Amino acid sequence: MKPSRIHKGLDHEMEFKGLRPPFLYHMIAVGVGTILLFLLLSGLGLAPMLAAFFTLAPMILLASKILAWNRDMGQYGLMKRSAYKQVPFSIRLRSRSPMRGLSKSKSGR
Repeated sequence: MKPSRIHKGLDHEMEFKGLRPPFLYHMIAVGVGTILLFLLLSGLGLAPMLAAFFTLAPMILLASKILAWNRDMGQYGLMKRSAYKQVPFSIRLRSRSPMRGLSKSKSGR
């Protein structure tokens, strides 16, 4: 099997199989969490097949959600999303129409 390469240029962010850094870190956390959950469940005496089901099902759901976020939001999407949540609800703008009206001056230029 051919090993996967991590592409990183001089002015480019790291990318691994299409995953940008914030989503790559989340995917690594899901993988480590899945391994730890499986070890915990099998250590508690749960049947290995049942423990595998209880770990693989959430892993598949979380991985598909992270891949969808990576595709939809882009590299800085999580940062923009968290910044938008910090803006007070009363001043959030859902459309650009109020800003478009600002560019029109009253002098008719």
